[in-house]
Amino acid sequence: MQIFPTLSPYIYGGLLGVWLLFYLLGKRQFDQARQLTLDLALGEVKAARKANPELSVDQYYTDLMPKWEALIREKIRFIPHTSEFWPMPARPEYVRSRLNFTPEWLGAYLKLNGIILRASESQQAKIDEIAALSQKIAPKSS
Repeated sequence: MQIFPTLSPYIYGGLLGVWLLFYLLGKRQFDQARQLTLDLALGEVKAARKANPELSVDQYYTDLMPKWEALIREKIRFIPHTSEFWPMPARPEYVRSRLNFTPEWLGAYLKLNGIILRASESQQAKIDEIAALSQKIAPKSS
């Protein structure tokens, strides 16, 4: 029993090459989305704290989302699916879920960079847990 039809190895190689190209481009865009998110989070926090000295993590996340979504729509076209076998359109909702971009994640990243924002007690516990376990969102070097 034959599953795949008998075709030239060049056709299979070409298909595999196209898939690899899309995978690499998607992976690059996913990494770029992560870096854009990190840069935006650190770049906007000083102005936000100046406007509101009692800024909370939830308020900052809410203020940041329209800018972040516009940036993602402008710069990122597709990223790999969770299984990483095929590309998915880079809708902000999907990118947010893939990056796990939540207020707690944002608070942990800012905490690792020496910026503490107000948070509820339960939220602060999650922020501390993420910051303690985090190796991927290391502090930005100067």
